[in-house]
Amino acid sequence: MISLLVRGERHYKNPNPIGSVTHLIWHDAVTSGVSGKHFAQFVRSFQIVPRKDLLNVVGLSERTAQRIQHDQAKKMDVNVSDRMLQLSKVRAMAADELGSVEAAEQWLMTPAMGLEKRRPIDLMTTTDGIQLVTQLLLRIHYGVYA
Repeated sequence: MISLLVRGERHYKNPNPIGSVTHLIWHDAVTSGVSGKHFAQFVRSFQIVPRKDLLNVVGLSERTAQRIQHDQAKKMDVNVSDRMLQLSKVRAMAADELGSVEAAEQWLMTPAMGLEKRRPIDLMTTTDGIQLVTQLLLRIHYGVYA
């Protein structure tokens, strides 16, 4: 299940879409901690978003990320696990709206008018920022972009 969550699979590609994951499953995945193995999968799953931006979102230094990837059995703390899964969830939501994972990642890196010309990826470092990005995606879905 964690592999599905960290990859942010789109609805039509997977029989267990990320959208059907309950809040309790999300909670359990976060509180049990994401492993170094899944962290490595998470980083590799991003093609357009630079590693530096990914590490900024999850709140890890480059050196700590290297240690985690080296010790793949190590579990990450709740905050890092939560940020990873939140970013995966937002990317999956954007991919559903924009038609592809590549388009979703490009959107994350592009300043958005609905976010006062800020890049969505830069807002993903706080709970309020994640909420703003999610709300923008919902506005896009319903055609109320501005």
